[in-house]
Amino acid sequence: MDKQAAEKQKHSRDDVLRVKGISVSFGKHCILKKIDFEVKEKELFGIIGMSGSGKTTLLTTIIGALNPNAGDVLFKSNRVLEGEKFQSVFKNPFAIRNLVGFAAQRGSFYHELTVIQNLEYFAALYDLPPELAAENIKRALRLVGLSGFENLEGKFLSGGMQKKLDIACALIHNPSILILDEPTADLDPITRADLIRLFKRINKEGKTVIIASHFLSELEYLCDRIAILNDGIIAEIGTIEQLSKSLSSNKEIHLQTANGNYELIVEKLKKVRMIEISHVVDRGQKLVIYTPEAEAVLHHLLQAVKDSQDSIVNVNVARPSLNEVFKKVVRKR
Repeated sequence: MDKQAAEKQKHSRDDVLRVKGISVSFGKHCILKKIDFEVKEKELFGIIGMSGSGKTTLLTTIIGALNPNAGDVLFKSNRVLEGEKFQSVFKNPFAIRNLVGFAAQRGSFYHELTVIQNLEYFAALYDLPPELAAENIKRALRLVGLSGFENLEGKFLSGGMQKKLDIACALIHNPSILILDEPTADLDPITRADLIRLFKRINKEGKTVIIASHFLSELEYLCDRIAILNDGIIAEIGTIEQLSKSLSSNKEIHLQTANGNYELIVEKLKKVRMIEISHVVDRGQKLVIYTPEAEAVLHHLLQAVKDSQDSIVNVNVARPSLNEVFKKVVRKR
């Protein structure tokens, strides 16, 4: 299946979650304002926002742990109740409790219990029969990579392993939707990369995964679509490509040369009056040029490199990164 066909198939999937007009206030302080969006079946859906933007409040509302001042959260249920396939998390919480797994930023497992004891405890919370509990525990341990650590107490696990245990507890009842709040916060880059691979595996097993994070590069790599939460509203939502086209006419030209004479190259490029350049960033190892006229600028850039008596090691044109898109959204508000 080619990339275009795969994208078309993703967008044709049914909704599994509908957030409709959610507003949340604490006293006179409005945290969320009429939030609306849908999440598709088997989608990797990201939510980004600055600290204090309301990401955790939104997730807490979605799972039904916080009642909003207005609006509703609807999950596609396995059962049709009163003629409706979609059920409100607030009106029929037991109809959807087995559909959703949630891992908060701070772990919910018990540090004094072993890995296996924690999983058995969470299996009991979902009233899983013994045989099914044992099967699900084995599956969860294998999926998150904790097989062989069953008898280790939670307090002796590393930060990354504790996060994996938390995710295993959230998956113990085999939910179709996994919701993660800042899952890679306070972890080292290697552990974060390991967890990102885990999220991919979980999604490939057929689960819808919703991730709230402030690590933009991770969501850019992981997610099918991303919602940008800013000032309590969904400021933008879409694929990375859609967000880039909507919010920025610029493209990025990444240039790496043999001698790194970037100051001289930029000086010569700025003398060309027929081209438009938004801004230039010298990152030491490479030069990044932001421009709405990538083709024209690239032509003059090659000449500037030659005139600077330098040579090209690598050059490519890319769409704006999620970081650039996010900064533009925040500046607009």
